[in-house]
Amino acid sequence: MNRTIITLITCCLIFNYTFSQKDGDKVLLTINDNEITKAEFERIYKKNNTSTVYDSKSVEDYLELFINYKLKVMEAERLGYDTVESFVKELNGYREHLIKPYLEDNIIRERYLKEAYERTKTEVNVSHILIKFSMNNPPLEDTLEAYERITEIRERIIAGEPFEDAARESSDDPSAKSNGGNLRWFTAFRMVYEFESAAYNMPVGELSMPFRTQYGYHIIKVNDKRPSKGKIKLAHIMIRTNKDSEEEVEKSREKINECYELLENGQEFGEVAKKYSQDQSSARNGGVLRWLNSGVLADSLETILYSMSDSGEYSEPMLLDFGWHIFQFLEKKPVGTYEEVKTDLKKSLNRNPRNKLIEKEQIENIKKEYNFIEYRSNLENLVEILDSSIYAGEWDYTVSDGLIEPIFTLSAKDYLQKDLAEYISKGKYRKHSSFEYIVNSKYDDFVEKKVLALEKSTLEDKYPELRHLLKEYHDGILLFNLTDSTIWSKAIKDTTGLEEFYESKKTNYMWEERVDASIYTLADSSLIDAARKLALMRAREEISKDVLISELCPNDSVVCVEVEDNKFEKNDNELIDKLVWEEFSNEIFNVDDKILLVVINSILEPAPKQLNEARGLITADYQTYLDNEWVKELRNKYNIVVNRKVLKKIK
Repeated sequence: MNRTIITLITCCLIFNYTFSQKDGDKVLLTINDNEITKAEFERIYKKNNTSTVYDSKSVEDYLELFINYKLKVMEAERLGYDTVESFVKELNGYREHLIKPYLEDNIIRERYLKEAYERTKTEVNVSHILIKFSMNNPPLEDTLEAYERITEIRERIIAGEPFEDAARESSDDPSAKSNGGNLRWFTAFRMVYEFESAAYNMPVGELSMPFRTQYGYHIIKVNDKRPSKGKIKLAHIMIRTNKDSEEEVEKSREKINECYELLENGQEFGEVAKKYSQDQSSARNGGVLRWLNSGVLADSLETILYSMSDSGEYSEPMLLDFGWHIFQFLEKKPVGTYEEVKTDLKKSLNRNPRNKLIEKEQIENIKKEYNFIEYRSNLENLVEILDSSIYAGEWDYTVSDGLIEPIFTLSAKDYLQKDLAEYISKGKYRKHSSFEYIVNSKYDDFVEKKVLALEKSTLEDKYPELRHLLKEYHDGILLFNLTDSTIWSKAIKDTTGLEEFYESKKTNYMWEERVDASIYTLADSSLIDAARKLALMRAREEISKDVLISELCPNDSVVCVEVEDNKFEKNDNELIDKLVWEEFSNEIFNVDDKILLVVINSILEPAPKQLNEARGLITADYQTYLDNEWVKELRNKYNIVVNRKVLKKIK
């Protein structure tokens, strides 16, 4: 009774396991101890077959090719090809390229793109005051002093001092002396991100609190906001001048007026620009400039140009900083839809420092995923053991061997003080960098590297499609390397083997019936009779080519005949095909004002091609032969078992 119950339970367990196993996980093929699932075979089969309908024969045929492929990869691994340094380096290079899209957080990136797009629809006019300090390791006292200065300036403005006066007197931005701190109109990507965000997030007329960028501390006042004017396409004619010389200004005015008169008399703007404009970079293109965003040009000039609406309309001559100009309006382009400008926004984002902000946010998300915990207070011990030898790259990090407190934990693994010490020792540092700055900045680098390294190491587990793709690259490189040494290079270098193969197969490389023929190109028709007589004598081997030429052109300094000798099969040469294929058959042809005498010297019976006459084809066949022999050898070496029940399900 008990034995019956145990047997029943065992059967139920086997039954449940069999039906709980996913269909794709079932083993289709076993080679020695290596199991290949139905899912793997189907995935590769689909990649290499576009048909959506499985055909029994095609699946069977492909399975044989698949087995050959797997045998070669396994043989490469057995021979250690996957441990060769060049292979490891090549595969890692492909991996670094393939994992890039998987390291990007598209949700974060999309948020920044849409934020930038919304900002491109509005332009802001901002004035600012800057107090500089070095963002690369600023001493604490310098930072504090800069903050106190900017705070004091802000209080003066609140108390009633005009912003422009305060900017001219106190701002470290040199342009403030002339513009009172006014940066005019701008939109997304024209300023550093922190500055741009402060400007867009503030209402008009408000004075900001001090904030930091890579340049120092700022306060800003938003003067105005307006809908974006979009982009404008212009052409121009420029005559350079020195504004400090009235004489030069007058001379250049005369030149620009001459250009203007030409335009008024109907000459094309582009032609006048090519001929007279002194802006060489645009003159060659008819004066056409790149697309310009509003805010780039001076306000007064922008008002004039954006008021134009007719393509081809041009301005009167105007004097600007570098000389006299005539502008022609070509086209305006409003801000497009998000989808229309998304590609350009991506390019701008990838070139912009805010891309680093995206990476930092992604790293923070990864930290949360792997339960990152930091113990930043333990960095103080490292600051204490640093000395001036760090600046010369000679600091001995082994002085930290006793520092074994954790500085952070990542995925349950502790990283210790001495780990960071070793990392610090590999860097290069400026002498003004404080020990505190060195430790803290290298700590941030160290954390980022370890977080990214951990994320990279888990990508294949997170994304099966990446794992499969990398496996295909792995196997493909192995297959190429082993096949090259076993088949391709061997077939080229093994001259003895190639010759033996050719001798055994030479009847596979046959010439069909051919003719030995000569084509004579004659200088003029008066030579035809003499040339035919001499050519037939040569066909009978009574005279040589040199004798024919000397007798036909005895007194000419320039040879009166060109001779081409060759062997031809049918369809090799149109003129040869027009002749009756008989010994000494000949005919005159006029082709492209040339007189051609064509003579069949002899008829050649079918015969095997020489090795040097068909080396490429014979070498390819030899490679195929070697490959077939290699596959036979591998199939005898490895034990191959196909699960026919699983194979039927594919069919």
